Amino acid sequence: MTKPKKIILLFLLTLANFITAQITVSGKVVDSRNKPIEFANVVLLNQENSEITIGTVTDEKGMFSITSAKEGKFITCK
Repeated sequence: MTKPKKIILLFLLTLANFITAQITVSGKVVDSRNKPIEFANVVLLNQENSEITIGTVTDEKGMFSITSAKEGKFITCK
């Protein structure tokens, strides 16, 4: 493969990576006794306006995973 073709291929692969970039937030929700909380609502709130960006529900072990194509700053609660 010639050098210009290699450069174009590298550019296209890099561009595809940026276009499909996603953010994943995952974790476990527990109570004060460190027991998992089943079926709790988990949401990402936009830091600018507190709107819900995306949400999910924990499983029976308190685990959750949220994948969003939107990047940004989010509010965390404890």
